[in-house]
Amino acid sequence: MNTPDLRTAALEYAQQGFPVFPCNSENKRPLTANGFRDATADPATISDWWKRWPCAMIGMPTGEASGVWVLDIDDPEAFAAEAPHLPTTRKAITGKGHHLYWQWEGNEVRNAQRHPKHGWPFPDLPGAEVRGEGGYVILPPSRHPSGRLYAWAEDCDPIAAPPELLRRMQRQNDNEPQTAQQATRAPLPCSGTGDSPYGLAALRRESEAILRASNGEQECALNEAALKIGSLVAGGELSMTTAKAQLMAAGLSMPSYDPRNKWTAEAIAEKVERGLADGAGSPRAAPPRMASPEYHPAGDSSRTDRAEDESPIEPLDLAALASVEPRPKAFIIPSLAPAGEVTLFTGPGSAGKSLWAQQVATALAANVPTLGLSMKQAPAIYLTCEDDAEQLHWRQAHICKALGVSMADLDGRLHLASLRGRLDNTLGSVGKEGRFTLSRSYGRLKAFIRQTGAKLVALDNLAHLFAGNENDRTEVTQFANALNRLAGESGAAILLLGHTNKATPKATRIRAAPLGLMQCALNSWWSMTPKAICAPSQWAKPITQGKERPCASYGKNGPLCWKATESQTAPANMQN
Repeated sequence: MNTPDLRTAALEYAQQGFPVFPCNSENKRPLTANGFRDATADPATISDWWKRWPCAMIGMPTGEASGVWVLDIDDPEAFAAEAPHLPTTRKAITGKGHHLYWQWEGNEVRNAQRHPKHGWPFPDLPGAEVRGEGGYVILPPSRHPSGRLYAWAEDCDPIAAPPELLRRMQRQNDNEPQTAQQATRAPLPCSGTGDSPYGLAALRRESEAILRASNGEQECALNEAALKIGSLVAGGELSMTTAKAQLMAAGLSMPSYDPRNKWTAEAIAEKVERGLADGAGSPRAAPPRMASPEYHPAGDSSRTDRAEDESPIEPLDLAALASVEPRPKAFIIPSLAPAGEVTLFTGPGSAGKSLWAQQVATALAANVPTLGLSMKQAPAIYLTCEDDAEQLHWRQAHICKALGVSMADLDGRLHLASLRGRLDNTLGSVGKEGRFTLSRSYGRLKAFIRQTGAKLVALDNLAHLFAGNENDRTEVTQFANALNRLAGESGAAILLLGHTNKATPKATRIRAAPLGLMQCALNSWWSMTPKAICAPSQWAKPITQGKERPCASYGKNGPLCWKATESQTAPANMQN
């Protein structure tokens, strides 16, 4: 039997923006310590994995990280007999049946597996399971333990799931003894030794998630909550006593939907203890930038749904913060790009914004000064929707030469990516009701930032990423808030490049929509003046002193000046 080139396939998936990880070819279990949470699109990591495990199956997390959820049909005959007609979407042949891939649209689709006693999770969809947030699937051309190869039967892009399918996946049952809102509420956690405000807020929210779980979701909710809280215990945010007591209280408050198989204290304790122990393997603490004890469980952070709209406003816990030393705003690019914020960086077309952003990202990753800026070394991303890979390479070669940096040494620290020509670059869209829905590309970007640990993320540019009405304040604000959330959660400085009105190239300030409205929606913005840039026909590198400075609304002004130092002429298509 020929062995498929799994390493090449895994790298191709990563190049398309899908994070992957290796799985055991005999039992489909993850081979890495943190399972699907280790999934990455980093080529070096993927190559190392498949060098170590050349026959490993290719795993991909489902949900927000990949932008898809999967209907796993293990019994095609049973499914076909009861299922509604489904439109054509991406489809993979598996060892027993097939996978149907659907777009992740920010709606909550969680794992649902067949129960050994109660059968398939959805009475109206016999033969099918669901892989959603917190799950993963195996990708072609992996080999199933049975010897059968996973293969694409329909290699089209996933589409949105039809309403009838989603309706059948609703877990409402007229015979349920009580609704999630009617469930007995567990007591709020009480502060003990070693319990921080952040940890207690997390524990409260996870306890509420357990109580909200409906029939078929309870076991998964309890396991996930214990796993997350275990990491906070190991990180010093909670004591084991407080964590275990509260999770047990929440678990014992869950209604037993099956009178023949009621929840017992022993069963709940076993799951809580196992989850806490597993979570301790990945310690997690409150981020240093935290301004309040607010906590968002994983999977909820990028949704703009009705449940979030109706969540209560939680004020700062001033009593808790009174004993915490306040920290000033940290900057990734000194005085220009603060951590955890989106900075709008604008200027006329062909002014050199792209070159500036890529060069500063290089300097940050290489730990070298540039433009008079000394930055603390950190991973960086430069993502462009305008330039192709060849243009990125051309520009990077000149930047490395100017800074005296080896391009090879930047591997794994500087992440350059081109999305030029793709039709799905927008980070979200606004529906008929005016609600901003995050796109698959937003999920990919979030996963990419998480996988790389990037602290500077340059996005080039606004025109390609925002598809809303630039004159609509609501749409612009919702887009800005989505990026603000991404910056806040990751702690990265997001640099959003945008053109001022090309019809008035002398403009040096932000005046025209969408930049005017975007400026109002963001805390940080600055612009590049034309006099500070050399002619585009001359390739340039920065100098440490300059007469011109950017117009900055956040922090101090910093030098920004370019000087042609070589006779190298950039090709016409290299102009910004």
